[in-house]
Amino acid sequence: MAGHKNKIAVTSIQRATTLTPTSLNAIRDKNNIMIAAGIESNSDITPSLKSGSISTSDDDIEEGEYSSADHDLKEKKDQLIVPPCITIVGSTTATISPTHNLSFRKHCEGDEISTVHSAADRRQHAPISSQCSQPASIDDAPSKIKIYNIVHSVIFILLSVSITYFTQHAQVRSLRQELDTLHETRRNLEESQCQLSEELEAASSDLAQYKDAHEKMKKVNHGMFTLMKQLKDTENRERLTELERRANKAESRLQSFVESIQSTSAEQVTQKFGPGPHQVELLVKLPRSQAAQHIKLELASIDTKYGMPHAVHTFLEQVHSRAWDGASFGFHHGHVLLATLPFTYDSNLTVQKAPTILFPEYSHAYPHEKYTVAFPGRPGTGPDFYINVQSNVFKHSPRTQDDGTFKEGEPCFARITDENSRRVIDEMNKLSVNNDFSLKERVMIQRARIVGFDERS
Repeated sequence: MAGHKNKIAVTSIQRATTLTPTSLNAIRDKNNIMIAAGIESNSDITPSLKSGSISTSDDDIEEGEYSSADHDLKEKKDQLIVPPCITIVGSTTATISPTHNLSFRKHCEGDEISTVHSAADRRQHAPISSQCSQPASIDDAPSKIKIYNIVHSVIFILLSVSITYFTQHAQVRSLRQELDTLHETRRNLEESQCQLSEELEAASSDLAQYKDAHEKMKKVNHGMFTLMKQLKDTENRERLTELERRANKAESRLQSFVESIQSTSAEQVTQKFGPGPHQVELLVKLPRSQAAQHIKLELASIDTKYGMPHAVHTFLEQVHSRAWDGASFGFHHGHVLLATLPFTYDSNLTVQKAPTILFPEYSHAYPHEKYTVAFPGRPGTGPDFYINVQSNVFKHSPRTQDDGTFKEGEPCFARITDENSRRVIDEMNKLSVNNDFSLKERVMIQRARIVGFDERS
């Protein structure tokens, strides 16, 4: 009888622990979590007890009746050990760890005592129902973990989204501010462009007016310039004609005056000094020389067309008046030796003046070659004469200067032909010169005489 009751109790526990296919799938899906909780799978079909099988103390109690076995079960709840193995429909047996047995015992202590006084079926199923709640708690653990993970994931996603949102919102706000600044700058630039366009249009209008006025002024100026040029040309032509007429008159008068002077000079030379040719001899004394030296000058012809009658007449009159007695060659300008007259006084202590030329007479028949004698040629220059120690044809002939002015030639009226006279000129040319072109030692002219002329006549 006792064996029969134990069999009934085990059968009830097996019925209570039989799981549906849904529960089976849940347990299979969470097998890893259940293993971590201490549940192990085995092949035992029959649940085993830690300290033996569940039995009653009354072997003769029947099903549906109250017996001392129920009382003993209540008194020994603390000693009741939940079967470690629960049979699942099919062939799988779940092993419950001691930790879950403890939980199962605590859960069973909370059952009401009234369950013991119930009918035999309810008395047999009560403990089994308590046992059946354990798999549900086992299934809740992974669900809670999964929910916890989901919640954490959702929170993380929400935080990420929030951070991203606020970051992008800040960026958008910054970009909007920059965009507003750019819009403001663009508006300012547009206003400046409009203002500059207006100023440019005004300036273009003014420039067009200025150009028009300038063109008109150019036309007026061109017309005035043309008119003035015409008037000037007409006036200049008239004035030039008048000047040419006057110049021709003056030149004609001058030529008549020159021809008159030359003709008079030629007549006076012929009457007083003979027809020529005429010669003049200078007696000079060189520095550091004991004896005096002679320089003979052959004067030019007194022909009025090809000769130098006025210059020859002037020099003969100077020599005849003995103006050159006691004179000297005192200057050497590099290309000429210049002879100057001393101051002479008469009985009344007045300076005696030698005759000078009246105009710069010149003849191409007597150029300024080396060893020739000439006057400075300009009226008012005095009675001085010079000897060319080199060819001065270009310097002393009639010429047009660089500034456009015309310069007349200087009268060249004599030549030095004999070799002895030229040798004396060469010695004079070697004398030392001061910084002002004056000779350091003068060459004295002791006397000057007309060759073949009788002074008494």
